[in-house]
Amino acid sequence: MIRTNAALSQNEIDILKSFEGKQLKSYEMKCVGGNDAWSTVRLHFESGAIDIVSSIQRIAEDDKGMSDEFSVLRVIEASSEAPIVPDMPGETVIRAVDKVVTDFSIANDVVRYYSGDLQDSEISYTQAILLDFGEGFLCIDKEAWFSEILFVKSGDDMKELVHDDSSSLEIDPEEDSNSRMIYSSEIVAL
Repeated sequence: MIRTNAALSQNEIDILKSFEGKQLKSYEMKCVGGNDAWSTVRLHFESGAIDIVSSIQRIAEDDKGMSDEFSVLRVIEASSEAPIVPDMPGETVIRAVDKVVTDFSIANDVVRYYSGDLQDSEISYTQAILLDFGEGFLCIDKEAWFSEILFVKSGDDMKELVHDDSSSLEIDPEEDSNSRMIYSSEIVAL
């Protein structure tokens, strides 16, 4: 059985936690429509910036050589002066926030693949990053396991902000009656 952990690393969690108690001045992105961003959302804090990046990574699905491309969230320290997505034309959009982040949470998903009763693989990945302002949240969610598009949402209920991706991971029994997936998701305060 193959286990792949594509969730945020401890270093990435530490980067997020270093901005707890800091004011989020704004976020910046290359819009692909509404509040949807292409691959990167830059968070501008009073004391620095970080990029939330959705990048494609090939992940093994079983020990028989099956693999697929998954979108994986990464957290990177950024420079406010560096271009956000340099290879994409067009202007960036900056949205003011001006709120103090009291806490960060992440939504981690786990997908278990089975052939009959035998588990072939387990893939863990971070689906969303949530910023808690004490009164409301900002959620950066990749929504689909196969897409680099990030969705930026705000609201009062973090569970409603995080997209349930389980339906996109179902196996059609007419295509493969022997295989199945079990999906779970958990929101974890950092």
